[in-house]
Amino acid sequence: MGKIPLTNAELIKALFLNSSNFPNFDAEEIRLRQIEIASEWDRIEYYLQNNELWYFINNTKNELPTRIEFLFNIIYSIAKESCLETKYRFDNKIKAKEEIEKRKVAGHLSFDEKYGTDEYPTFRFFSEKFQSKSKAEIDTNWKEIKRMFQTIEEWFLDRVLFHKIGYLITTGDKITDLLQEAKNKQKKEFRKLLDIKITKKVKCDHLETLEYGNGNNKLITNVLLLHNIQTMLKNKNESSRFPFDRFKTEKWDIEHIHAIATEVKVKKEEQKNWLEKNFIQDEEHQDIEINKKIENIKNIESIEEKDFERIVEYVLGEPDNSIQNLCLLDRGTNRSYKNDSFKEKRRKIIENEKKGTFIPICTK
Repeated sequence: MGKIPLTNAELIKALFLNSSNFPNFDAEEIRLRQIEIASEWDRIEYYLQNNELWYFINNTKNELPTRIEFLFNIIYSIAKESCLETKYRFDNKIKAKEEIEKRKVAGHLSFDEKYGTDEYPTFRFFSEKFQSKSKAEIDTNWKEIKRMFQTIEEWFLDRVLFHKIGYLITTGDKITDLLQEAKNKQKKEFRKLLDIKITKKVKCDHLETLEYGNGNNKLITNVLLLHNIQTMLKNKNESSRFPFDRFKTEKWDIEHIHAIATEVKVKKEEQKNWLEKNFIQDEEHQDIEINKKIENIKNIESIEEKDFERIVEYVLGEPDNSIQNLCLLDRGTNRSYKNDSFKEKRRKIIENEKKGTFIPICTK
């Protein structure tokens, strides 16, 4: 009571390192194995503290006291998804409390019933793996953790796998599914599978007719993100990598390159300045009445904001929601634009990049 509770990772570490759990070991052998596992444990934790790696396999900060716990949670989740009792109940449509109770009394438990739904099911799951307290048991369980980490490390270090798997996880694929696929397939087959999965993320009948809105925004984001990643991958001499960590922590929007009227709100005192930056009269601007109003605003006085909306539409022309007028931009830069002209937007992007803001290659 009143103490800080142990985490799943700390409890699992005790399973591997607590010498009292392994009474049949030679003392020196126990000490050497403890040092070896503790050293490997620290290396894995240190590696996972790299945010470039962390956000490659995670879409959120995933607040865990120690990040190695994420690996234990993955192993637990994979086992849970393969639970035969859950599958049996689903296939046989067992939902009534009485039927479920009969299954439980007979010893047929789901993962939640067996390991609980509090903060410690992962520890209970691993604790069950330590029954015989033998050297083989320690080695088998530790190798399972190391193999999973080595797979993730291999993905991270391979530039192609880093971008393709990073893209899939960013767009919603689960790392548990990808790890299972990698385990069950040859490397060539796994790489082909990644391309198939990516293709599904951007599948549409006519890419050139894709427009902002109308439920298309998720697909457009997928297309624009892949456009940036594939552009980087196609340059074989380039060693740079897409920063998934910054993409996931800085909040990103779909941005119109050339503004559309519905996004522009101009105050009365800003009308003259806005027109000077945005209005270049050409053959499309033949409305004599509006042209005269524009000249009056530039030289004499502003008009009511509501009346100015028509002038904004006239200056900017037909709204262009097509994918050719869209790009990805961090929310901070996007919202700083307000009513800026294209040239002013471009200037701000260049300045922001000089200050360290990440601007995707295709946005540039």
